[in-house]
Amino acid sequence: MERIGTCTRSCTGLMSSRAEKASACAFVNRGASTNAGKLLWLFPAMVLCSTLMAGAARATDYCVSASSGSDSNSGLCSTSSPWQTIGTVVSMESRFQPGDNIQFLGGDVWNEELTLNNVHGSSAAGGRITFTSYGTRQPVIDGCPSTGCSSNGPSISACIAADQSSGTGNNVSYITVKGFECRNTSEYGINFRVENAAMPMRGIRIENNYVHNTGPGAFVGNTSKQGPYDDGNYANQLNAEDDTAGQSGGDSFKIVNNIVNHCGGHNCLQVHYDTGAPLVQGNRVGPGCVHNCIDTKGVGNGLTSPAPLVGKILDNYVTCPGCSNSTAAYYTENNYNPSEQITYQNNIAYHAPIAFQAETGGSCSASACAIDAQYYNNTAYQLSQFAFIDSSCTNHTLDIEKNIINTSAVDIQTGSCALVRWSDNDDVPGSLSGVPSIAINDINNDPLFCGTTVNNFANVSDFSPMDSTVSSYGANNKVTSKSYLGAVAGGGPCANVSDFSSMDSTASGYGANDSVTSKSYLGAVTGARPRHRRARIAGYPGNPGERHPASIDHDAAARPIQGRGRRSRSGNRSALSPLAAQ
Repeated sequence: MERIGTCTRSCTGLMSSRAEKASACAFVNRGASTNAGKLLWLFPAMVLCSTLMAGAARATDYCVSASSGSDSNSGLCSTSSPWQTIGTVVSMESRFQPGDNIQFLGGDVWNEELTLNNVHGSSAAGGRITFTSYGTRQPVIDGCPSTGCSSNGPSISACIAADQSSGTGNNVSYITVKGFECRNTSEYGINFRVENAAMPMRGIRIENNYVHNTGPGAFVGNTSKQGPYDDGNYANQLNAEDDTAGQSGGDSFKIVNNIVNHCGGHNCLQVHYDTGAPLVQGNRVGPGCVHNCIDTKGVGNGLTSPAPLVGKILDNYVTCPGCSNSTAAYYTENNYNPSEQITYQNNIAYHAPIAFQAETGGSCSASACAIDAQYYNNTAYQLSQFAFIDSSCTNHTLDIEKNIINTSAVDIQTGSCALVRWSDNDDVPGSLSGVPSIAINDINNDPLFCGTTVNNFANVSDFSPMDSTVSSYGANNKVTSKSYLGAVAGGGPCANVSDFSSMDSTASGYGANDSVTSKSYLGAVTGARPRHRRARIAGYPGNPGERHPASIDHDAAARPIQGRGRRSRSGNRSALSPLAAQ
């Protein structure tokens, strides 16, 4: 190693000027005449070099613009030299380092698939590699050209993929995919799939994306009579799939604040045998689910010590009017994980066939294949089939508390379950069939949802119960900290007719000279009234058209566990019930 006195080139090479190098070396060489002097000055010199070297690796921002970029550019945002094509981004992936951001211009459209190959961020603070947007709109990945798809359908199988099975992607870790619009694909929307137990996909976050009209038959402009369909390839539109049945040690996928609707293929949103601690939070799913809307299989791990790893399904809003009678808003099964641990809390299922379903899912390929599921503070409203169903209930422990169940029926085979607890729920109507005989402390109150005043239910706040009992009945049940029943805090404020009051002074007085009516204002509601403010509930997108839901940061490292087995991708069905295997 070349030296300047006792100062190495590896350190001085990080300094920006010859004067800095000379000063540093003079500092080191002051004590070089004696061994004691060398030791005295060597330590601060090492600290200086370490500090410089630590600061040398800085995050790089890369920009991509389909409308103004060039693949001959450097791609650096700092020099306004964006790349143009996704193909160039893929070819440059080997240079991406922890902390880098690859930003796509909002509003631009690409007809290419973004495949991720050996892209590795870091679990350290600021160490993620992020694929995201810049500008004020979402970048669009579209499998159809601007003129629309031909009769052959979309040109890409997925918008964004890291799929170890198909060869379109390889191992990735600690990356974020954020803020894209994904549409018109032939198989998947956003697809992360683990096949190699030695290459788990740890630290993956998929957030704030808008995925729609993806999967078989779902593309915009499809004129075939078949429409969206399941082609049998287990094509899930927002897919976090681990096919190692725990051998990878779990991935702990985080799927947060996405909008997924009008899906082809199998499920709209899928987490498959992630035996870490996956999180599905604040997503808005449906309408348009072919099979199930939010589907989880074998997540979490009840055998870890000192505490189990829990899959958490929180603050989601699912609706699926017109879906098949066997479609569930929230579904889970387990036939490869010795002990699934899953919690559903503060979720809404509205205008769907089934709200919550748990099933065995076929023959067990691991010891017990238990399911330990908690259902707390959820709202199930206007369902055509069931609020809760578990028609197999083998080695299942179900804890159902503080929910609002405003629908027709429940079907839980309590005699086959390991344990069922049913407590402090609002069963509406009081004639709700199938409520377990062990139920305690239930009430039968109309929650008086805010949304009934406008017959809307487009916003989460529309599910705020105005009934004073429902709004406070959960205070004595400490299974959660919520004092209310259901997914949304009681007491409004509600959407109201006065929300249509015009605040424009002209519109509020423009009708005064037209005597056809006595009203001085235009429209249905008198002008300049104070408006009711809708509640914004943390973790939820604000309305069906919102494409940039607020980000939630819930990251956690996965802990390694043991497990065996592999799930058949054809999807097993139990002989116990036509609904038993989803």
